[in-house]
Amino acid sequence: MRSRRLPARSAFVALLLAAGPALAQSRASTAIAPGTRGHGLGKALLVEDDALVALLAQELLADAGFAVTLASTGKAGVSALAAPDARFTLAMVDM
Repeated sequence: MRSRRLPARSAFVALLLAAGPALAQSRASTAIAPGTRGHGLGKALLVEDDALVALLAQELLADAGFAVTLASTGKAGVSALAAPDARFTLAMVDM
């Protein structure tokens, strides 16, 4: 689990990933060197309208090994999902 808190804001972002056998095997076969961002676990779509929360969540996802596509509106998120090359492993959507 990784988490970050935004100072002077009421936002808290936590990233929880299942530690099942498939994930463990994926991580073992695609070793991620410390400091390497955006490789190994696939593509993540992040839909968030708050710029600071988006930055924080994007960092958490990248540090975890995802290549992150950021959309600042629901409409932009739907467009990203509809793109011909959209093959997201994870979608994180602001409610």
